[in-house]
Amino acid sequence: MRWPPREPLSDELRRRMCCIIPCFNVGRLCEPVLRDCAAHVGRIVAVDDGSTDDTAAYLKKAHEQWPQIVHVLTLPENRGKGVALIRGFRHALHQTDCDVILTLDGDGQHRAGDIPAVAEACLANEADLTIAQRQFPPDVPARSRIGNSLSRAILMSAYRNCPPDTQCGLRAHRRELVEAMVNTIEGNRYDTEARILMLCLRWKRRVAQRPIPAIYHGRNESSHFRPLADSLRILGAFFTTVALPEMGIPTSANGILPRSRHATIE
Repeated sequence: MRWPPREPLSDELRRRMCCIIPCFNVGRLCEPVLRDCAAHVGRIVAVDDGSTDDTAAYLKKAHEQWPQIVHVLTLPENRGKGVALIRGFRHALHQTDCDVILTLDGDGQHRAGDIPAVAEACLANEADLTIAQRQFPPDVPARSRIGNSLSRAILMSAYRNCPPDTQCGLRAHRRELVEAMVNTIEGNRYDTEARILMLCLRWKRRVAQRPIPAIYHGRNESSHFRPLADSLRILGAFFTTVALPEMGIPTSANGILPRSRHATIE
């Protein structure tokens, strides 16, 4: 089968996928994201992370337009992307029987059309986690370049086979991996995605990567990533997850996840 397929995904494949979309002050940017994503997955969980603009109105509109697909969770105050993701993960586990749970940023920095390619390895049970690998242009905004470079350097110091794009929010996770993750870590901010990747590498799970184009609006003003503060959070996550195993993080997911041979899939 050619992938991504030329024809729309079958209802069966769409039913097997759920997408978590964290949203914080993304306003009208989230409307096309939800619309395009609804064409590729069977369920969307949009998490309003305490937005103070008109994001809630756009999410409500999307739910009214696709009530069987778009479900909205609302946090009363901004708690951080990681908290929104974990809340969305738990909802997907409890309310759906999907096999693959994807994440997609709500500000339009990812193309929903890339979902099939990113989900492929997880749908085929060839990977536990797939991270989209952005192809950065020469004029990539500084906050994105610095943030990704710092987090990549931190993770590659321990794992040479770490994917080069550690911060991309477009990801696919096998359901079994998500079940292990939500029982192991609590959500925080941008360090949560890095912590998930670290645990996958530490647990010797199968990590895949798929190239996608990098999309920025202006100088990436819609991103809430703070290069210094959030990179320090990622460094802290590294020490508690990788460098200091006695902090109580399981050294293995065996017993939670089926045993598998460690592999990084290009």
